[in-house]
Amino acid sequence: MKTKIAIYTAVASITLSALTAVKANADTTSQTSDNTTTVTFTAPTNGGLTLDHVPDINYGSHDLTINPVQTFAGTLQKDSDGKNTISVTNLTGANNKYSVVAKATDLSSVSASVKASALTIASADGVANQIGGLMSGVAETNILGTANQTILTSGASGNNSGTVTSGALSSNLTVGTNNLLTGAYTGTLTYTLQPDV
Repeated sequence: MKTKIAIYTAVASITLSALTAVKANADTTSQTSDNTTTVTFTAPTNGGLTLDHVPDINYGSHDLTINPVQTFAGTLQKDSDGKNTISVTNLTGANNKYSVVAKATDLSSVSASVKASALTIASADGVANQIGGLMSGVAETNILGTANQTILTSGASGNNSGTVTSGALSSNLTVGTNNLLTGAYTGTLTYTLQPDV
């Protein structure tokens, strides 16, 4: 109500003044109006949390030997930036945590299989993105078998939006080579991005 009273008083004084005063007031009085700017962001209906890049692993070609057990370092497929990393994008609009887990099967050929004793992955911590989000790595972890093993986790800072990339990855395959048939052996490596609940 105070605002209306002030307006009415101003109008009355202008009406009772001389015409020249009306013109002077009109020329010198400034008015301010505060308005609102608005922008709205919504999460994509699909693909709000995505696993953007994960590497294949090649353990190379080796001669059969009489050594009962050998470990071979893997070469990981590099991304478009030439890095052997894992990258995740979070466009859900929330800073909820998530993990990347992995599991690997035994390797097999047309006529035989490799009974590996271990297939491991180690991951270094990533570099923080523009808002401080990053992925934390783990020490060497055996992912061979049917159970998922955690290989990366989102940061504890709560800044888990945007795209984050792991640090460098490494992998080793440990097998007994003195009871193998020659040939190429392949297996399946499954990565899963799962929100923490």
